[in-house]
Amino acid sequence: INGVGAILQSAKRTLGRAAGALDVNRSTVGDIGFNFADVDLQMSPASERLLRRFDFGTIRRKRVDNFHALAQALDGKVTPAQPHLPEGACPLFFPIVVRDKAATAHALRGHGVQALEFWNHGADGADDVTFGNAQFLRSHVLALPVHQDLSARQLAHMVDRVSALNLQFPS
Repeated sequence: INGVGAILQSAKRTLGRAAGALDVNRSTVGDIGFNFADVDLQMSPASERLLRRFDFGTIRRKRVDNFHALAQALDGKVTPAQPHLPEGACPLFFPIVVRDKAATAHALRGHGVQALEFWNHGADGADDVTFGNAQFLRSHVLALPVHQDLSARQLAHMVDRVSALNLQFPS
């Protein structure tokens, strides 16, 4: 996170705590796996109020547009894990297949691209023999953001940084 972003994130955290959110259990987005302890997390009252104000149709359209923009701009430069969006979908990320997920995420973050290492570990008891395809995906799929707050400039920067890494996954 750049200097301004770090300051804003710190201010947001401070305001949240001042507003009585001290005793709230938090779960990290993009955490490595599924944690049963997080199943009963409660939404904050502030988040609940904000949800009533969102225009979900516009949010979905913007995410779909961003997904398609990345798919088009990165065509031939990356291997998408999901090249086409199913009708009616609202994407959370643009997933790409990379050789080394951790190293690629680290490199992209170093250039201001908040790539997410999502779903790194499977459920307890899931072995590589029975669930080999899932293990491959966990090891090689990296998530690029497509959220509704991305600007055209940010998308262009992401495309530039991703393209510079030569991430086309061998067939």
